[in-house]
Amino acid sequence: MDKIIGLCRICCLLFSLPAFTTQANVLYPYGAEVGDIALPEEDDGGTSIDIDIDFPFFDHNHRSLFINTNGIISFLQNVVQYTPEVFPLGNNRRVIAPYWADVDTTEDGGGDIWYRQINNVTKLQEVTDEIMRVFAVDFAFRPFIAEWALIVTWSNVTYYDAHGNVFNDQPENTFQAVLVTDGVHSFTIFNYGTLEWTTGASSGGDTHTGLATDENAIAAQVGFNAGDNKNYYTVPNSRTNEILNIAKTTNVGRPGTEGRWVFRIDNKEIVAAGCEDDTNSVLQIHPEQVSMLGGDVLTISGPCFELGSNVHCRIDGHDIQAVYDFMRDPFTVRCPVPILMRLGSIPVELSEDGGVTFSATGYIVAVGPERQPPRVVVHDISTDVLEVNLIPNNFPDQTSVPESTRVDVFIYSYKEDKVTAEIVLKPEMVIRRNLRLSQTNVLVNKSPLTSVDVGIYRVVETGKVDETKEERWKNGQRISRSNTQPIAAMWSLPFNANPASHMDTQEWCEEWAEQESILNIVADNVRPCPCTLQQAMADVGQFERDPWCNIDRRGEKDNCAYRKTPGSAAKHCVRARKPSNLGRGQLCCYGNDNNLLILKDVPEGGFAQRNHHGGFTPVVHPGTVPFLSNFYNDRVPWEQCCPRANDKKSCDLFRERRPSNDCKMYKPPKAGTIFGDPHFISFDGSAYTFNGFGEFHIVKVDTPEIVLQARMAETMKDVKATGVIAMTMQSGDSDVIQVELNERRVIDTWHGVTRGNIKTWRRIAFYQFPYWDVEGVTIEQLESGSEITVLVTFDTGVAITVSVPTNANAMSVIVLMPPDLKGKSTGLLGTWNDDKTDDIQTPARSIIDREDPYVLHNSYGLTWAVSATDTLFRYDIDINHTIVNQLDYIPTLFLGSTVPETTLQRVCGDSWACRYDYHKTNNETNARSTKDAEDDFDDTDRGTNPVSTCGYLTPPENGNKDGIVYINGSSVTLTCNNGFRLTGAGNRRCVSGAWSGNVTVCEKVEDVDILLIIIIAAVIGGVLVLFLCFLCLICLCRKRKKNIKKDHEMGSLTHPVHTSNGNVVHSGDQDSEAGSYDRPLPMTPEEEATMADELYANGRVMKAQRISNGHAGGHHGVKGHHAGHNGVNVDRDSAPSGPPPRPSSVLVLPVAAAGTSASTSHHNGYPGSSANAHDHHNSHHQTSHDDHHNHRDNHRDSSQPTTSRHSHLPPGAVHMFPMEGKDDVRTAQLHNGHDHHRDRHHDHSRPTTSRDSHLPHGAVHSFPVEDKDNVKTAHLVGPPPKKGPKTKAKENDYDDPLAVRRGKTRMPTDHRGRELSAYSENPSDSESEDEIARIKAQMHRDAYS
Repeated sequence: MDKIIGLCRICCLLFSLPAFTTQANVLYPYGAEVGDIALPEEDDGGTSIDIDIDFPFFDHNHRSLFINTNGIISFLQNVVQYTPEVFPLGNNRRVIAPYWADVDTTEDGGGDIWYRQINNVTKLQEVTDEIMRVFAVDFAFRPFIAEWALIVTWSNVTYYDAHGNVFNDQPENTFQAVLVTDGVHSFTIFNYGTLEWTTGASSGGDTHTGLATDENAIAAQVGFNAGDNKNYYTVPNSRTNEILNIAKTTNVGRPGTEGRWVFRIDNKEIVAAGCEDDTNSVLQIHPEQVSMLGGDVLTISGPCFELGSNVHCRIDGHDIQAVYDFMRDPFTVRCPVPILMRLGSIPVELSEDGGVTFSATGYIVAVGPERQPPRVVVHDISTDVLEVNLIPNNFPDQTSVPESTRVDVFIYSYKEDKVTAEIVLKPEMVIRRNLRLSQTNVLVNKSPLTSVDVGIYRVVETGKVDETKEERWKNGQRISRSNTQPIAAMWSLPFNANPASHMDTQEWCEEWAEQESILNIVADNVRPCPCTLQQAMADVGQFERDPWCNIDRRGEKDNCAYRKTPGSAAKHCVRARKPSNLGRGQLCCYGNDNNLLILKDVPEGGFAQRNHHGGFTPVVHPGTVPFLSNFYNDRVPWEQCCPRANDKKSCDLFRERRPSNDCKMYKPPKAGTIFGDPHFISFDGSAYTFNGFGEFHIVKVDTPEIVLQARMAETMKDVKATGVIAMTMQSGDSDVIQVELNERRVIDTWHGVTRGNIKTWRRIAFYQFPYWDVEGVTIEQLESGSEITVLVTFDTGVAITVSVPTNANAMSVIVLMPPDLKGKSTGLLGTWNDDKTDDIQTPARSIIDREDPYVLHNSYGLTWAVSATDTLFRYDIDINHTIVNQLDYIPTLFLGSTVPETTLQRVCGDSWACRYDYHKTNNETNARSTKDAEDDFDDTDRGTNPVSTCGYLTPPENGNKDGIVYINGSSVTLTCNNGFRLTGAGNRRCVSGAWSGNVTVCEKVEDVDILLIIIIAAVIGGVLVLFLCFLCLICLCRKRKKNIKKDHEMGSLTHPVHTSNGNVVHSGDQDSEAGSYDRPLPMTPEEEATMADELYANGRVMKAQRISNGHAGGHHGVKGHHAGHNGVNVDRDSAPSGPPPRPSSVLVLPVAAAGTSASTSHHNGYPGSSANAHDHHNSHHQTSHDDHHNHRDNHRDSSQPTTSRHSHLPPGAVHMFPMEGKDDVRTAQLHNGHDHHRDRHHDHSRPTTSRDSHLPHGAVHSFPVEDKDNVKTAHLVGPPPKKGPKTKAKENDYDDPLAVRRGKTRMPTDHRGRELSAYSENPSDSESEDEIARIKAQMHRDAYS
């Protein structure tokens, strides 16, 4: 009876259970016919297989796994446990459990287990399509393509100790587990065919039904376990009989897929496909980052949609009809992004009732067009042809087929009008229509645009744009649009649409300059440029790479366009990250020598920008549109006026309106770091080690609020030391950023968003974009070889770089503090105040002794621990604040390693941190990574060192400058243009922040000459006045003296005494041999007669001499010296033919007639022997000839008397000297005021005097002629003419010194100017001898009177 009752119960239970059989089409083909491999028939067994690709599971990569009999696939070890345990599990039991239960495939049980690996992409296409349908949001940006799959099938298997039912039929299960990956992302597909049992007899199950019939029985479990006793995922209804329902349900959501469940399993958190019934859920949106120009198509999931749902999106106020295809993708909708014209976080709302209510919300981030790779790229093929390259990336969405998609290619213009406060984005022309999207490279002819400065290419689906309408905003509000609904679009970067000819650009620049005001940045806080490229690369908190010119784009054709002039080419530019108080920007460029280029010097230099590239407030106004306003108002004018115009005048117009910065006021940031064990180097340079275990404050600033926290934990087994494994940070109301170590991806970066009361964390998908701009902070991922660095920059200027050195097991952190936060920071990196003594300071401001490691650890380090209420950290599901903070942890503080010094020197060199870690860990790899981190910090620290600069040196007006480097030690050479003269320093050197030398000035040469002439004339004039005064004084004195002498000498004649050698001496005690003499003595009448006879005779001798009137000219063919006006030239080659004079005779020459000035000189102009006379003459003649050429037309004041070395005669005196013979005739020259230089004129109004003349007027000055080698010079100086015109004497007018005046010839005069009365007008030959003697005597007396 009991058996019958038992059977009845079983029957009732079987008929009361849900239907276990599902549609068999969810299973992928399996068995021997498709190449599967069968596992051995066994109970609680397993087989190990290798994988030829990384399979990520729970954030760990795997290259092998175990297929276990009991319905699980395990990693790390074979799990043979037949009774499932509740998750989470430890002991490295990392498992995927499609149906964990007690399976028996032996003869007592039954069924088969098959598996096969697939690595053919084509064969995996069905799997790829399924993943893309289910996880469309995750791969809206980059499609998933399966590269490997493992299909394991448990076919018709039964449980342990299965006895079957009354009909002897055993319950059986058939199910599959499909593991799929591309090496980065991994998924599991559970396919359930027939499920009839849940447990075996050993697990408390019924042996007939295989069901858990009492509370002690444990049913099958479905899910995932990481094996760390922390992370897991369990499918609902596991460990109960209800798990049988999994075969008739699905999370795929598509009709006909009951029994299929899909999960994403590569991360720590397992993600199930499907939707959520929570109407207030947070939307999952991809892509999370979009262009501000719009056109991106969002894929949105979250709530569960019904067939026929009317879904709307609302983005930035635009109500958009969503695209929803229940059959193709039941969990997602698609909405295109409108043109936004602003940056930052943009809310996205979703409605399921046609836009009446919006219950679910998400966020996207809008960035400038330069932040994303452009999807339309245009290149010049020639002057008339363009190549347009399209990058569809599943345009308009991932369901599109390029071959069947047609597009139009437009050129839009962008314009800002400051007067009307309007912004216009207008379709100017269509360059291609109805283009097949699969044709990604298109050649088009260039078409000129009229009055368009900025152009942008836009690609849209054919017929979607109304070409007659434009996008227009006024005062920040959209007032017209070219589409009724936002549409999918691809954009290029903006370009300069103006003609490139020099003439056109020069004219454009002049018109622009007339309307553009000078940019005044004096009262603004525009960031000064770093002085060197090293500073610019290090100061990542205040500056970022310029997208148009940077060293990361080296080799690209358009990199640094217009900045490639040899000698002044730029290789890298940076721009200020944040705008100034007035919305200005700063562009700084650096040359091949790594020094700052200034626009004042070269067109390639940077300059202050009117509009910051990141935009300003109010949004969507002229001058505040991100990127486009900067391009329109700064980039295009620079291109037009400087490189395109190729004209200094045009570029100067731009320079005047966009001042350049010379880095004189630049202040670098200050760096602090944590790395290795960990080791700390404070902002002021204090170094110490602190092995805390938990979360600690690294930097705290109260105003503005800045918080940087580090999580430290053990990073090596068997070593009591810690390292930084995570950093979290926030500035003010910015989003929270957390960077943490990850075994599989090295570094993960999380973005914590708080919207209202909801805080969510999203892992930033750097595989989509390397740059993310979120609320108040930007995040970039930089890769250099195998090292990955994350750069976090807050709007306050604080920058944090987090990296993992090669082979390191801890993170390295460098914090850069901007100069305006100096003195405001606290925390484990100390206070930046240039004072090391207060770096080791507690929150209570107590300074701790750093020398004792225990005191340093307990009394200082632990005091900066983060409390549970202050923490900013994100916690995985397996950890919390209590678990990660172990403040009682005691590290190893004293080192016991015995690493040899030679090894330390080889590995570490002088690195103290490397030596410390080598001693502590005895691990060379770890020590090397510590040294690498320290070297990175040293490079950054050097880059932030101040650079002494003298600032820009302005070239002198009308001058030039050679040298454009202004840092300490540099030199600049300054020169002047032609026609200008340099005063001041021509070479100036920068020394200790100041330029050496005086200020350089270029002055006009003409101005300088006039000034010099005025100065010289004034000086000469003054000297002349003084000289004339002195001369007048001398003349008055001499005249007075002369009058006194006249009274004593009037009427007396001197009597020369003839010595035996013919010399004339005076009486007295004189040396006759020396030919010296004293004053003249009176002569007897006989002596007077004799002297007159000699005078008469010698006058006849002179008849043969050539007498010449006029200017003397020096000619090479004439011997002798030529005299000037009325002068007498005595030539030794033209001596008279008569008898020679007596050797001892005295030659007395008469005084020249009135109206002439006569003087005599040596033949060669200087006293000397006759043997040298001819040579001396030639020298004198040549000198006169040269003087003629060099001093032509220069006038000399001849009013001053001409002197001669031995002339002492007063005006009118007769100079007598002996004539020794014909061969020794001395030459006498009579000058009337003209010298022998051609064209040089003398003042004839004054008598010519001789240095030794002291005789009274009319006296005869005699001196001996000792011999022919000692010729003495005689100058005959006559009185100045009194009245009447000058007359030119004929050659023979004075043949006879006693001849009367003929024609206009005047008679000789006495010293008072009276004509000698003894001369008659017309002498006759019948004059008596007495009369002649009387006349001679009278002449003699008059000569001495």
